[in-house]
Amino acid sequence: MYSLSMASVFFFSYCLAKHHYPDIENHVNQEVVDCGFLSAKHRTKLDFIPLVDDEYYVILSPDHSPCRFERIPIEALNGERMVLMDDGGEGYDTMSILKNLSYTVVHWVNEDFLALPLVECGLGISILPKLIIDIFCNTTNVVTKRFAVPRYRTIGIVVKNINDISPLTKLFISTVQDFVKNHVQK
Repeated sequence: MYSLSMASVFFFSYCLAKHHYPDIENHVNQEVVDCGFLSAKHRTKLDFIPLVDDEYYVILSPDHSPCRFERIPIEALNGERMVLMDDGGEGYDTMSILKNLSYTVVHWVNEDFLALPLVECGLGISILPKLIIDIFCNTTNVVTKRFAVPRYRTIGIVVKNINDISPLTKLFISTVQDFVKNHVQK
């Protein structure tokens, strides 16, 4: 598996930001499209071809106490005020990351980039994948910290049935795999 670099961020962000995961899954299931990009968490009956592991980071204001850690242990988030996606992280695995912790959600946002200014002004902390961070964190004064035990979402391509895809879809998947192989950091 690979991790994302800036060269691949724009490619994936375009593909992932245009629709919500259930819409993509429905389009593939109903054969409106031949394939789509999903996180592994969302695959159901669809065939999934993993492409990249996108690491989660903790997003904090610069004066927040967990900033003292080089890598944040999950326990350090216990009792924190959180800014999360309004669906609990539909495209992310945020609720799974936080499942054994006690925390308060102070604000639900409907777009992940909206969490950043709320974190910047000290309202709470957030958890976002590197793909989003690379796009939006350079415009805000926030600190990004890795988890002590890294956590990832796997992004891949889904098709209804890998054995029934068209030659053009096979070529597209092969091209995307080559792109990932040549433009991401191992």
